[in-house]
Amino acid sequence: TTCKRCHGNGSIRAYNSAEPLNSLSLEDMQLAIRDYTNGTKDNGMAILMTPYANTITKKDVEGIYNYLQTLK
Repeated sequence: TTCKRCHGNGSIRAYNSAEPLNSLSLEDMQLAIRDYTNGTKDNGMAILMTPYANTITKKDVEGIYNYLQTLK
C-alpha cells in the first residue's frame, strides 16, 4: 500500500525519476533500498524514499518483488 502511492502497480516511473519497479531485478531493488538507507543514492527523491527504506527489510523487498512478478 505504501509503495503504491508513488509507484502505482509497479509499472510507472514514480515522480518521473525512478525506474518502474516491475523493470527491476530483485538485486536492483535490494541495492536501491540499501543505497537509500546508507545515503549513497539520491536521484532527487531520496528525501521521500529514505524514510521508507529505513523501515523496509530484505524480506519485505523480496515480497514486493515476488508480488510484482504476479502482475506481469
